[in-house]
Amino acid sequence: MENTPLLDGLHVVDLASFIAGPAATTVLGDFGADVVKVEPPGVGDSYRAFSRFPPTHRSKASTTPGSSTTATSAASS
Repeated sequence: MENTPLLDGLHVVDLASFIAGPAATTVLGDFGADVVKVEPPGVGDSYRAFSRFPPTHRSKASTTPGSSTTATSAASS
């Protein structure tokens, strides 16, 4: 039996900024989707300030408009 993730090959662009959207794309990433989180330039995603909530940036690559670099989140806690 092959161990390919369920959503392997699915590409998702996460433009959401608060709770439901980031949480949904985190689950998609957990199941193998390739998720890229687009964040506002200079400030990033304001949801990161809510440290008491589970992390919703795991399994995602992050970028900002106009940026030529992409950061990858390796945290899975």
